[in-house]
Amino acid sequence: MPTQFIVQKSAFPDSAPETLRGFVEKLGLPPLSSITESSATACVTFQADVPQNVFDESLTNLVMVFLNSAKQDRYNNIDAKTDLIIGRGFVFSGMTFSTSMEAQARMLGMLILSTNPLLQYPIIWNNLDDTGAITLPDAAMVQSFVLTGIGYYRAAIDSGSTLKAAVRGAVDIAAVRAIVDTRS
Repeated sequence: MPTQFIVQKSAFPDSAPETLRGFVEKLGLPPLSSITESSATACVTFQADVPQNVFDESLTNLVMVFLNSAKQDRYNNIDAKTDLIIGRGFVFSGMTFSTSMEAQARMLGMLILSTNPLLQYPIIWNNLDDTGAITLPDAAMVQSFVLTGIGYYRAAIDSGSTLKAAVRGAVDIAAVRAIVDTRS
């Protein structure tokens, strides 16, 4: 005798019957004999030819797969937005400068050497699109320049980390979807 289970539709990102059947099959869970959706109750009804406790455990596993998938998608979106923000560069003295990995390495090297008496000043640093440059006349200006760039980079990373922490804390797909990356 089939056992019937009713689950809130919000537990699944895509509750189309063929999608659910595919996930159930892929995960090696007990097969579903029927799946119906109700837009009126926002529920999905499952029927399976297994005892309730076996299906409950399988359904919990299925919900976790959907939840983890939704979380990974959100992490990927946050990473992409963070990369976009970093790629825009930082503004110093009215010009925009690169925060690429290469630029970061060069800036850190320059910061380390900034107080070395063998470093020749001034240092000329091209802006992001090479339409202009800044002249850094001394160690204080180099340090200010580099720390501004590092601060911009850290702000982008830290704001993404805050969003990721919220995603990690989400207990269902609705909570994951409610986390919106509004950074510009």
